[in-house]
Amino acid sequence: MNLMLKYIKFRKVRFILAGLGLGLLLGMVVAMGGIEGGMIRDATVFAESTEADLWVSQQDSGGPFLGQSGLPRATVKDVAAIAGVARASPLIFGSYTIPEGAGFNRVMIVGTEQDGLGGPTSLAAGRLYNPEQKEAVADTALRLALGDRLKLGADEYEVVGLTQGMTYSTVPIIYLALDEAQDILFSQQEYPEMMDEIEDKFFSYFSVEEETRIRQRMDELMPEWMEMTGNINAVLVKVKAGQAPQAVAEEVAQSLALDARTQAEELKLILNSEVKRGHDQMLMFKTMLMIVAGVIVMLITYTNTIEKTKDIAILKAVGTPTGRTIGAIVQEAVLIGLVGAVVGSLLIILMAPMFPMPLLLRPGDIAVVFVGAFILCTLGSLLGVRRILSIDPMVAMGR
Repeated sequence: MNLMLKYIKFRKVRFILAGLGLGLLLGMVVAMGGIEGGMIRDATVFAESTEADLWVSQQDSGGPFLGQSGLPRATVKDVAAIAGVARASPLIFGSYTIPEGAGFNRVMIVGTEQDGLGGPTSLAAGRLYNPEQKEAVADTALRLALGDRLKLGADEYEVVGLTQGMTYSTVPIIYLALDEAQDILFSQQEYPEMMDEIEDKFFSYFSVEEETRIRQRMDELMPEWMEMTGNINAVLVKVKAGQAPQAVAEEVAQSLALDARTQAEELKLILNSEVKRGHDQMLMFKTMLMIVAGVIVMLITYTNTIEKTKDIAILKAVGTPTGRTIGAIVQEAVLIGLVGAVVGSLLIILMAPMFPMPLLLRPGDIAVVFVGAFILCTLGSLLGVRRILSIDPMVAMGR
C-alpha cells in the first residue's frame, strides 16, 4: 500500500486524469443502466398503478397494450359473475394524436369508470374528472396547467387534475370518463359535420312533437345500447381474498373464451414486447464499454510498469519481495477503477434531471459498475504484473 501511494503521489496528475477519463466511460455505463430502468418503469407504471389481479382481453389479441383487443361492455358483467371475482371494471386504452404547435403530440387515452380499477390513483394537483362534464386528468409531461382546455375528437376538455410520471413507454397518459374515451377512440368523431347532417335529414321527416318523443326514447335506450355495443379494450379484475389469481384466470378463459392473464403475466408480456430489444442492445453496449475500460486500465498499468522498470529492478536487487511490488501495481489499477466508478456515478446522478428521457438509477446497476470495475481493473493489471515478473534485478546495475 505504501508503494502504491508513493507511485500515485509521484504521478498524481496522471492518476487524476486517468480516474476522470475512466469515470466518463463508466458514467456512460451507469447512464445506460438508468435509461433501461426508465424504459422498464415507463412501460409498466400504468399497469402496476391499476392494482388489478387479472387482465381480461379479446382472445388471441395480445391484450390492450400490444394488440387490437375489442370487447363489448357487457363482458364486464360476464366476468363479474365468475366465481372468485370480487370486482370487474372496464378499461379503454388507446393511442391518440393531438395538435401541438406546428406538429403533433402522441398521447395515450385511458377511459375508466370513476370508481373503477385503472383510474388515476394519485394526483400531483387538482381533482378527478366528473363523468358528467367534459373534463380530463393529464400528465405533467404534456406541460398543461389546471384549467387548460384540450381538444380531443370533436370536443374540448378542461384539465382538472394532473398526474406525474404516468406514461406508457414515454407517451403521456390522459384519463377520461369511459363514455368520453369511447367516443374519441371508437366513434365516428372524425366526421361530425356529416353525422349532424344525417341526423338533421332523418328528423326532417317528423314533426317537432314526434322528434321530441324519439329523442327521449333514444336517451332511455342509450345505456342499454352502450352496454351491448360499446367497445372496451379490457376488463380489469380484482379477485376475492384467499383466491389464487391464476386459478380465477383459467376459469375466466375457459368459461368465456377470452384471454385472462395475471398481473405478473401481463407485466412480463409488456416487458418482452416493449423493453426486451432495448435491454439486449443496452447490455451489449454496456459490456463493450466495460471491456474498453478494462483495456484502458491495462494500458495505463503496463505503461506505468515500463516507466518504473529501473525502480522495480532496484527493489528486487535490495531484496524487496516481488509480491509487494505486484500488490502495489494491482492496488493502483483497482484504485483507478474505483475512482472512475465513483466519478461516473456521481456525474450521472447530478446530470440525471438534464437528460431528455427519464433515468431510473437503480442501486443494483451502480453496484454492477463498481464490481465490474474492480474485476476488470484487477484483470487489466495482469499485463503489468507479467512485466514485473520479467524484470531482471541486474537492470538496476545498468545491465
